[in-house]
Amino acid sequence: MDIGFVIRQGLVYFKDRIADYSALGSGYRFENILEFTITFLENQPFSAGAPNLALPDILQRKVRSLINVPGEDEKCFQRAVHLHQALRPPFPSYTSQGIQKMLNRKSYQDQILEWNNQHDKVNWKGIKFPFQISQVKKFERQNPYIGLCIIGFDEDRELKQEPEIRIHTSIDDTIDDVIGSADEEEEREPTEHMRQNELRQEVRSKCFILHACKEERPIQIDLLMYITPITNHLLYIKSLTSLLFRTQNTSMKACRFSPPV
Repeated sequence: MDIGFVIRQGLVYFKDRIADYSALGSGYRFENILEFTITFLENQPFSAGAPNLALPDILQRKVRSLINVPGEDEKCFQRAVHLHQALRPPFPSYTSQGIQKMLNRKSYQDQILEWNNQHDKVNWKGIKFPFQISQVKKFERQNPYIGLCIIGFDEDRELKQEPEIRIHTSIDDTIDDVIGSADEEEEREPTEHMRQNELRQEVRSKCFILHACKEERPIQIDLLMYITPITNHLLYIKSLTSLLFRTQNTSMKACRFSPPV
């Protein structure tokens, strides 16, 4: 293998990705590179297809952001894709917990797949299970109206957390800070908002992008790959913003084309 050629190709790809981030609304502007490290690892493609894999508590607490469809086979990717509202019959007006209980029934999962076969919504020709990330381009090529964003979640991944910069978005935030600074020495009970914010930060610290479609498509599907030492499992993300950010700040939106760090 010509290592020099591989490095040159990697630099070209890196420059293209910088241009993509800027053009697709990431909000970032590239200035310079402070440090550049190249690491060579053995290729071990991500795959997903774990039947009935138990989720960690941190993901179970994100019930409003994620939907998990358990099953006895290795087709969690297929089941997760069909949770998009354009690729399934309408859900009844249940709560998030009610919908999750409904999806736990294999009869309803079969109903979704049968509905898709009748309406010919997704082309699954040639897609093998358990699903591997290497098949994403094939899936998007034969379904040109569907764009995938797949985010990896690894419980063992730890990032150095920088101090969060607080930006005042409303007069209420300012008042809260004034009151808080006056009572700095008084230890307060954590509020639900504080607990959710800590949960959000913990989720973000363990996430990384595995794939993001390079163009906007009519149907954008966000998936979370829960990674374990033994196997992996895919879940449907109802709201990428709710999963990674505080929902109280309605002006903050997650961008599919920049990493969630």
